[in-house]
Amino acid sequence: MTVSVAGTGISAPVDGSGGFRMSGVPAGDVQLIFSDSSVKSSVALSNVREQEIIDLQVAINGGTATVQRETRGSSQGKVVLCHRSGDGYHPIDVSVNAEPAHRGHGDARPGEPVPGDPSKTFDSECHTISSSPSPVDIEKFTNGQDADEAPGPTIVVGSTVSWTYVVTNNTTETFSSLTVTDDKGVAVACPKLLLSPGASMTCTGSGVAVAGQYRNVGTATATTPGHQYTDSDASHYFGGPAPVLTITKLTNGQDVSQAPGPSIRVGSPVSWTYIVTNTGNVTFSSNTVIDDRGVDVACPKLLLAPGASMTCTGAGVAVAGQYRNVGTVVAAANGTLYTASDASYYLGVTSGQ
Repeated sequence: MTVSVAGTGISAPVDGSGGFRMSGVPAGDVQLIFSDSSVKSSVALSNVREQEIIDLQVAINGGTATVQRETRGSSQGKVVLCHRSGDGYHPIDVSVNAEPAHRGHGDARPGEPVPGDPSKTFDSECHTISSSPSPVDIEKFTNGQDADEAPGPTIVVGSTVSWTYVVTNNTTETFSSLTVTDDKGVAVACPKLLLSPGASMTCTGSGVAVAGQYRNVGTATATTPGHQYTDSDASHYFGGPAPVLTITKLTNGQDVSQAPGPSIRVGSPVSWTYIVTNTGNVTFSSNTVIDDRGVDVACPKLLLAPGASMTCTGAGVAVAGQYRNVGTVVAAANGTLYTASDASYYLGVTSGQ
């Protein structure tokens, strides 16, 4: 959608969040026209003053536009700049005299190119939008996920993290040099240095997951004769503790960790219980309990939340002599399988023993 001032050549795009910024609007009564392929609506503004800032909220319903909020103020001596802070930009008001210093540190006005990346511009809320394909494009993935926003995938602390950096040449020339770096010092390996027009390549790096929120940025720097281009992309993960799973196996209600265990008359029923507990802080998405002696084990549920337990059961008939069987739980969390086992015993006796 675009918005234009009736009777003039002034217009501006309306971004995906519904924001827009226009300058040079003439003083007096003006009419704004909102239009796209299916909608054309207008709204009137009265008594617009020179260099006046108007914060306007308009609701559009079919061919009808209604002003819901209108705030006016003087722009005399002030400019709005997009100022970098943390992971992005936000609007600030600065004096005209202070503008050059802010621009020297990389600030720019809404509607202007992002400092250091002329392929992108700021919208009215200082979000960056692509105006054309970047000459060199990089997309960074963490364990196969394009995790542009935090927190990203949860990765067990101490386990391997893999990063991929997909670099594309959007120019009409072959890159004469190309480097890919990571701001956290990850060693990045690429299959080649030259990249022909329209071609892509995948570079790789790896590391060990650390605790807490983690963010790193991959940057591609490419050159063609007379030009140098850069593009960056961030990715995230959250380093969490390892899931912890335990199983305790009971024979006829007894936790028997060593032979011989309870004496059970041959031919008598034997009951086993398998108590599975999630002592970590990650939900297990599936749980299977098996017995190494072929006992059928029944469990009440598949999901096991942090701190939760469940009791599975099995049964059989006592056989003569020393008997040992092992219960094993196999559970999945974040695409990884975890296991735990516990043994139990009994001694099968005849009536004369």
